[in-house]
Parts: sequence; structure tokens; C-alpha cells
Amino acid sequence: MRLVRALALLAAASGFRLGDLGLRVRRAGLDDLDELADLRATASPFAMSYRAAANWEANDDAAEARRLLRETFCRGIASGAAACYVAEELGRPAIVGYCDVTTRAALGPALGEHAYVKNLRVLREHRRRGVGERLVRACLGHAARAYGTLDSVALEVDDDNDAAARLYARLGFASTASLGEPAALWKYGTFCWGRTLMYRPNDGR
Repeated sequence: MRLVRALALLAAASGFRLGDLGLRVRRAGLDDLDELADLRATASPFAMSYRAAANWEANDDAAEARRLLRETFCRGIASGAAACYVAEELGRPAIVGYCDVTTRAALGPALGEHAYVKNLRVLREHRRRGVGERLVRACLGHAARAYGTLDSVALEVDDDNDAAARLYARLGFASTASLGEPAALWKYGTFCWGRTLMYRPNDGR
């Protein structure tokens, strides 16, 4: 019993979850771009316009839609300007979640050039297993290694997405600012109704 309790405490301290046993998180490569484009087409209202315009079910048009999606959403991965980390189940090499990290210019006088985490998505049937947390942690580690000269890592979250906000707070995104308030225009140089900016030190922890 003491051994079990000790292992449980060790797992909790390291952030380990039982779901980790069958899960692998890795950096995406060029071979993943088509699959990522397909997944992003179902996740983004903006991407859906490509899908509708290109008649996704027709082979020729589907290929064109995927090409547009690759250019729009995967250009940074292909060029190396952004890194995308994907999660997949061991023995079933299909992507079940992804998250990107890149750099972004200063936002007004309040936040200088920073690493930027974006596009976190976990397929519905794989949620509540810690997949999102592992993906964001992978992006934080990348930011510390690749963008170590930048002081901060930031992201944006919808105001009504409480689960995501709790996850980010748990990962150290303690500084928050509403982008839907007039003060955001002069402080962060942007205004976006219904969204909150969250940021933390770029230390990879």
C-alpha cells in the first residue's frame, strides 16, 4: 500500500497520468501536413469556408482545398517558422490532438516580442485524459529551447472556455488581460471581444 501511495505521489508530482501509457507526443513533420490540414478543416470556421468552396467530397476539389489549407494553416510548420506538436495513440498512428508554438511581435507597450501558443485541439473522444496538457507542455519546452531570448509565452482563450482557462492557469499562465476592454487598445495594441490574453515566463517549466 505504501508503495502504491508513493508511486501515486510521484506521478502527481511529475504530471504523469494513466492515459500517458498509451500516448505519444512528438513534433509534427512534413509528412503530417495533409492529416493536419484535414483536422484543421473541421476545427476552424475560417477553414470550413475552404471546405465548402472546394466541394470537399470531390477528389479534384478536395485536393485543392487541402492545398489551400496547407498553405494557410501549415505554412509555418513547412517553413520552420512554427512548431506543431501532435499526440497519437501507440499502435494507432492517427493524430488525436495538436498544438502550435511560434513567435509573435510585441503587443503594444505591455508585452514585448514573445513565444505564442495557438491552435490547441484535442479530438472530443480523447479529451479529459491530459492530452491537451501534454501538448501545451511540449510547446512550452520548445519555446524555452528555441526562443530562449524571449521573456514571455502568451496565448489567447475565449472568455467562455473555462476548461481551457483552468488548464492554462495550471500551467503557469497567471497574467491575464481582457482583450474586450477599451484599455486593451492602448495597452496591447489590439481589441477582440470575448477573448482573454494569458501569459507567463518563458522558462519551459
